[in-house]
Amino acid sequence: METFLNKNFRKIDYYISKSVKETNEYAYNFATTLKQGNIVGVIGELGTGKTHFIKGAAKAFGIEKNLVISPTFNLIKEYNGKVILYHFDFYRLKNIKELYDIGFRHYFENEKSVIFIEWADKIKEIYGNYSHIIKMENVGKQKRKITVYANKIK
Repeated sequence: METFLNKNFRKIDYYISKSVKETNEYAYNFATTLKQGNIVGVIGELGTGKTHFIKGAAKAFGIEKNLVISPTFNLIKEYNGKVILYHFDFYRLKNIKELYDIGFRHYFENEKSVIFIEWADKIKEIYGNYSHIIKMENVGKQKRKITVYANKIK
């Protein structure tokens, strides 16, 4: 993913969050810049705050953040707000075939939605679809580094 990021995306921002609340607020502000049809990949190790980031983003679309849970076992959750928010979790996926089996193209073609994908780096065949990549990293006990990349083409 790192090579792909450096070649196809440009770093547009980073932030050091010191709490879940700060992560939610940063994500909210980021989400206000998104357009319908955007697909945002969120990457990072376990416990880096990927779901918390998406909860904050969901709030910007009028979706109660307490409703947002990681769809690790469902693979996808749908939330209706100002836009439809599709929340994917690729953690359990092993290959692109499994993604086709759940009909992901239907979701990706809905230009009236915004999509967030946790563990976006698991399925490399769709890297080019992302408008943004959010990279989450632990940098201290409660601190997270959030780096935002934008697709150079989109």
